[in-house]
Amino acid sequence: MKNTHSTFSPVNPLLSPPNPPRGLNVRVKWDIDEADHRFDPQEVWSGIVELAFYFSARDRDAYLNNVEYFYLHTSGTPIQVAASPPRLISFNTLVWALLSIGQNMVQQTPWAVPVKTFGSSIETDAGELAHCFLRRKRDGVVAPSYLVTNATSTATSRLQRDRGNTALVRPTVDSHAGFMPTPEDARLIIGWRFLGTPLPPGGVLKAFLMANTFLSEHDASSTERVAISARGGNVGPVVVLSAVENGTLTWERARLALQTLWRFLMGFHVPRGRFEEEPRWESLNFRVVYGGEVIGYGKVSGVE
Repeated sequence: MKNTHSTFSPVNPLLSPPNPPRGLNVRVKWDIDEADHRFDPQEVWSGIVELAFYFSARDRDAYLNNVEYFYLHTSGTPIQVAASPPRLISFNTLVWALLSIGQNMVQQTPWAVPVKTFGSSIETDAGELAHCFLRRKRDGVVAPSYLVTNATSTATSRLQRDRGNTALVRPTVDSHAGFMPTPEDARLIIGWRFLGTPLPPGGVLKAFLMANTFLSEHDASSTERVAISARGGNVGPVVVLSAVENGTLTWERARLALQTLWRFLMGFHVPRGRFEEEPRWESLNFRVVYGGEVIGYGKVSGVE
């Protein structure tokens, strides 16, 4: 395999961000449980972005018409997303809603502050479409061994398959550079190099959530060239990823690469299903390699 963490090429795709659904309004209420319950911020921050990756992998115009649960990695507490019958909510709209919830969460509880329970109402011009909750887990409720479950489906979810995969996700050459395969495809490898510039944690979270709005616009069969330049606000860190000319970076591979990078930054080890390190809020360059060939370049940075 060619060197995956030597000199990185500059990346600056000139791409306008996608537009949110018309009339999107996400109202979030914090501290909804009677008990003054708090959650580990590492598992909640990680979980909200993981859920966005799960929804962005679905067809853009497919709809949630029931309830889905995402179980947090440490406590097993579910984030519940429920449609509001008879209306349906698209998975694309859910990705945008999670961006709004993440932005609100960063304002309420900066990094390292325990996260409160919350309930949210997701609305568009079509009316109220869904609710999203994070509540204290009831006594005696045991989370299943998988991470996402659909209330009316027995299909094994992608995240369930991820949890059982034995691929290494966090190998390092040293503390500054290294490479790692994605759990889903050992041929898809991310080479990375930290640059030493601290980044605001909330900005990184919002940028990865915004990156999912790009991913949600393209399904796995999309032939449009991958170009992502995602910032979760007017200022702050940006997540950038661009395909090389005539390369094989599909939107599905881009999603897997960014999801693996997010887990790496958050210190989550997929095979063991737990956090093994503290998050690393620092700028980095990365490249995406498939079958030994570089197919994309990216960065997580404070500037475009």
